[in-house]
Order: sequence, then C-alpha cells, then structure tokens
Amino acid sequence: MTRLRAAGSADEIVDVLGELGRGRRGGAEELAYLADHPDPDVRDTLESALRAYRGRAARRLRERLQRGDSPALDPDSR
Repeated sequence: MTRLRAAGSADEIVDVLGELGRGRRGGAEELAYLADHPDPDVRDTLESALRAYRGRAARRLRERLQRGDSPALDPDSR
C-alpha cells in the first residue's frame, strides 16, 4: 500500500495494482480512493485487482466500478 500511495502516475498505479493479486495486501477499503481516479486504466486495473479480494468491501467496490458510479465520472460534478 505504501508503494501505491507513493505512485505518481497512472502507469505506476496500474503496475502496483497488478501486483496486489500476487502478494500480501491490505483491505479493499484502502483502495476505495482509486475508484475516483480520472484515468480509466487505473479504474479497470483496480476492478481486476479486486477479484483477488474477499469480503463485503471488495464486492461493493467492484460493483461501484462496474456501474461507473464515481464522482470523477459524473459530468454534473465538474
């Protein structure tokens, strides 16, 4: 999670998210802030990474991403 928070670009975030399914990770709720990321590759990779997570928080976050339910994606919020 430290590497994820330190990532400065969308490409770095995507790289770190790709690694989450293969190793030790924190809870899905720690990733919720990325659901609002403006880069669609980050949101798509987050959705894929969440498949390795279990529990209600991961399920709700995946559903949110699948619906596109994000303030960053809402044209009325800009």
